[in-house]
Amino acid sequence: MSFDGEIVCAMAFVLACLAAMPPASAASGEGGLLHIPSAASLAHCPSSCGDVNISYPFGIGAGCFRQGFELTCNHATQPPELFLGNSTTQITYMYDSGFVEAPMFFNVTSGSGTNNYNISWNTPAKGITISGAYNTFYAVGCDFDVKLFDNVGNPIGSCMSRCRGEVLPNQGSCNNIGCCFISLEQDISGFQATIVRADGMAERSDSVHPGIIASMANHYHAWNYPLPWTNASKLPGLLEFAIMDQPSCERAQTNKASYACATNSDCAIASYGGYTCYCNSGQFNPYLSEGCPDYNPEPKEQCLRSCGNMSIPFPFGLEDGCSGNERFQLNCTTGYRCNCSSGYEGNPYILDGCQDINECLAPNSCNGICQNTPGSYKCTPCPHGKEFDSTKRRCAISTKKRNLLLGTAIGSGCGLGSIVFALGVIVLANKWKKGIQKRIRRAYFKKNQGLLLEQLISDESATSKTKIFSLEELDKSTNNFDATRVLGRGGHGTVYKGILSDQRVVAIKKSKIVEQMEIDQFINEVAILSQIIHRNVVKLFGCCLEDEVPLLVYEFISNGTLHELLHMDTTVKCLLSWDDRLRIAMEAAGALAYLHSAASVPIFHRDVKSSNILLDDSYTTKISDFGASRSLSLDETHVVTIVQGTFGYLDPEYYHTGQLTEKSDVYSFGVILVELLTRKKPIFVNDLGAKQSLSYYFIEGLQEGSLVQMLDSQVLEEADQEEINEIASLTDACLRTKGGERPTMKEVEMRLQFLRTERLRKRQCLHEKDGGIEPLLCPEAKNPHKHMNIDNDAHITHQGMSGCYSLEQEFASSLFGMPR
Repeated sequence: MSFDGEIVCAMAFVLACLAAMPPASAASGEGGLLHIPSAASLAHCPSSCGDVNISYPFGIGAGCFRQGFELTCNHATQPPELFLGNSTTQITYMYDSGFVEAPMFFNVTSGSGTNNYNISWNTPAKGITISGAYNTFYAVGCDFDVKLFDNVGNPIGSCMSRCRGEVLPNQGSCNNIGCCFISLEQDISGFQATIVRADGMAERSDSVHPGIIASMANHYHAWNYPLPWTNASKLPGLLEFAIMDQPSCERAQTNKASYACATNSDCAIASYGGYTCYCNSGQFNPYLSEGCPDYNPEPKEQCLRSCGNMSIPFPFGLEDGCSGNERFQLNCTTGYRCNCSSGYEGNPYILDGCQDINECLAPNSCNGICQNTPGSYKCTPCPHGKEFDSTKRRCAISTKKRNLLLGTAIGSGCGLGSIVFALGVIVLANKWKKGIQKRIRRAYFKKNQGLLLEQLISDESATSKTKIFSLEELDKSTNNFDATRVLGRGGHGTVYKGILSDQRVVAIKKSKIVEQMEIDQFINEVAILSQIIHRNVVKLFGCCLEDEVPLLVYEFISNGTLHELLHMDTTVKCLLSWDDRLRIAMEAAGALAYLHSAASVPIFHRDVKSSNILLDDSYTTKISDFGASRSLSLDETHVVTIVQGTFGYLDPEYYHTGQLTEKSDVYSFGVILVELLTRKKPIFVNDLGAKQSLSYYFIEGLQEGSLVQMLDSQVLEEADQEEINEIASLTDACLRTKGGERPTMKEVEMRLQFLRTERLRKRQCLHEKDGGIEPLLCPEAKNPHKHMNIDNDAHITHQGMSGCYSLEQEFASSLFGMPR
């Protein structure tokens, strides 16, 4: 999948701009422009280098680029290669939206006895940034740990890869088996990475562990490019640029002579200083004088609409203000006069305007068969058996034969007419019925806030825009919402399995709601999901508003919900291992942390529960159901709302005050952690037969020292006491009554990540001491894919682990201030 093909996000068009480079680079400014040129003035400039197309403000040669945007084309290679100035940063693709692709690729060759490797990449000039929204750091190879920092040494994240003594996989996703990745949370201007071989791995044969390939890459390419990755051009990173001759739009606009944005374009402040330009409508170049044309859809009144015998339709026009824009303005001039030749008629001022006259249709002296010729006609006598009819001016048969033929024609005509009439009635009836259906669907579209939704998603890029499906398309995909296509039913509606025309399998949510407040919640869910692109958040393809109740179209998630796995059949012992429960909790926490802090605006889910945590075919976590979610502006810390949520998960502070904060989701997530530990429902029936809150039951048990008695038997079998105490301490922190005393979702995610890493390290220690351990298998499980993650985790070791000692353990304790 290309960058232009699959990005949902809702970003403004940003045209990338280079900062003023140091004197040693070719972008020092010599020959660079500091005014707005026209496309005609740049016609002599090179438009491409090899396979890469070039657009202004970038350019090659004096007068072809804006100051700070000079490029260099190396013709010594085949095909030629494009670079930023005289730097070593190569450009492999330029997008109209202002991003460029540049390989940030490292091939780390294994050496005998070598365990540590350091790699780094820094932007060649101020104003160039690595986009945090679209880039991910990947490392491909076997048995190593990676720690990633920004260019000033601040930690970004870590990951590890294990191959369990096997060779690098030939295909598959990046899931810690032969490959691992680290996501960025914000734009950076460079990075440093430390790669550490796991203990003893450096001494193994290079044929088994041939080396490590590391790359900062556009994750939209990486997700769809199969392992192993060996070609840097296949996985380039995504860079964005800013004009740095002024620090902001306001300062730049004070000097119109050097201001970079053309008429009808807008200016935006870049994250690292400087500014960028973009057009409000359409894909245009805001750095050219004609880059953002002003289209006038309404001409002034009383415009001249003809030139001679020729009509002039809008958007063309002859006078000022009478055309769509100046490019459609025409000029009408007079001189000599033209006439059609004899035997022709029509308009002599246009191409093929004079057409031949058919003299045989006009009165003439022909008493026989008339044959038209260009500019004239021919006349031949009537054939035998026919005579010339002077009134009708044609050859006709005799009266008897004419009457016979007339009767036959009348009979045939009546029969054919009856058929045509019947078909016409059917066609008109169908059109009338379709017209009524169309009007009804349009009325539902307006009632269901379709016009509002169109406005909410109008700012999204054309490639990632949320689609508004027609009801006809969804009827076809679900076989008219057949009962055999039902995936599940609930209090709010029914979910159907559908197959779209492009063969995508989707889940279609058909709500029961009819009240306006719930319709507004539906529109809210669409607007929020259209802004979110995250591997652990269910992807929204679009919606349909032409039915009485709205419909949502999601990606199809095959393995149901966490609630079903935990509570549907409690007699099955091992549907989820302890390793799977830790991983699911970590992935869900990461998705919620992304919603709270890494999304374009903070988003509070407001209905976090196990039934809204879906699992795909590889048991990867997907957060769903954003109908109750709320988004905040950047300067808000909370919102006051009508209390919504699910009993058993509802934050008591939110319930009493009505103030929704990010800590409300933390409390609900704490209840999910208790579910994973105890395998009890959030509201359950206790031994006395009374209904009881799971969160209060757990807190009371902790205070009374009866933690072990509350835990699921499988947790007691697979988890050690230190892990149980660690997760119980974290759960207790999440369930504190006062929101200010709870950790953030980011802190919860990191605490779970360290806990899971510590467990994997212990597994590796046992493996090294005992010569191998048996994985925890679940013979009772019915799903053939359920052991995938169990086997993976059982044989994976921790990053750079030496002597089985955890530096991360001390770091986590100091970071969160919680007892271990």
